[in-house]
Amino acid sequence: GREISELIKIINTIEKKYAYIKIPIRLILGELKFADKLTIVIFETICHYILTNSKRKIKLSYTIECCDIWTEGIFSSPILLLGNTEEKKFIDKYNSEIYQRHYRKVVFVDEEKNPMFLSIILTEIRTFLKIVDVAEKYREKVALVISELVGNACEHTKTECLIDIDVTTPYIKKDEDEEAEYYGINIVVLNFSPQLLGDALEAKIKQRDDVYFEKNPRYETVIEAKENHEKLFNNWYQLEDFYNISSFQHKISGRKDVKSTGGTGLTQLIHSLEQMSDAHNCYVVSGKKVVKFLHDFLEYDSDDWIGFNKEKSFKDNIPDISVIGTCGIYFPGTAYNLNFAMKKE
Repeated sequence: GREISELIKIINTIEKKYAYIKIPIRLILGELKFADKLTIVIFETICHYILTNSKRKIKLSYTIECCDIWTEGIFSSPILLLGNTEEKKFIDKYNSEIYQRHYRKVVFVDEEKNPMFLSIILTEIRTFLKIVDVAEKYREKVALVISELVGNACEHTKTECLIDIDVTTPYIKKDEDEEAEYYGINIVVLNFSPQLLGDALEAKIKQRDDVYFEKNPRYETVIEAKENHEKLFNNWYQLEDFYNISSFQHKISGRKDVKSTGGTGLTQLIHSLEQMSDAHNCYVVSGKKVVKFLHDFLEYDSDDWIGFNKEKSFKDNIPDISVIGTCGIYFPGTAYNLNFAMKKE
């Protein structure tokens, strides 16, 4: 986040100083190492902005010395085309690619009008994962998680949505005396929008429309939880964080459609994938706020609430301090980083 923030400042300075002179930009990056999959995609998006919005040519100079199971996707990134002057190829690859172990798709707003678009994406992802040899029990859940995230983004914000998946080559891990092969399934789903993750739910709770509450009494529990949590707000856990974690509760949604009864267990899907994986790194960032999907805090209680805490209590207890974080940049919209290390079968 800090490095991306510095880069944004530089780009903004150039935009201001040379607003009417389309001087090209060259970024000399030295040894390039990314923190995770989402950082790669955000960097690609900044390059895309320079080319398409700023109408400036961009050239990158860098070396990739190393990567790991979370960041091997750099070798299928469109930024590799910016070492030369292949801007057109970069834009095409940024928008869409299914090649070898990489799947990329930008879902445009006009595509979302097709009532079958989520089914098409689900089928494409299942097929892609099958071709790259991901076991069936993983690929079904991965495809469901992504289609749920895309559906939420498109319904709530009516903006474009980017999906990026890479499946790594096998890595060897020594378990005591035996060696086992693992591969990474690395996923990013993001959309840019003035509307942040918890905004729609916050608006619905403030309006307190009886039609919604009669349809789904679980919203009353959200209000009770808010009253309890407000007494415990501090410098790291605020109202925005409360609405973010509330957005992941079962059958709670910010949608204005009265028929909507809310989500269908996205966190349960992520939790089950984490249970299957040897290691994982999953979080969502929206605005300046981060929610980390930590394995130990994703269990439902008997009434299908997730506390994001060791007490497994949503209504009475605030999330664990390790669940809530802040980002080094302001992300205008919502972005998910989901990394899983799966044992090869």
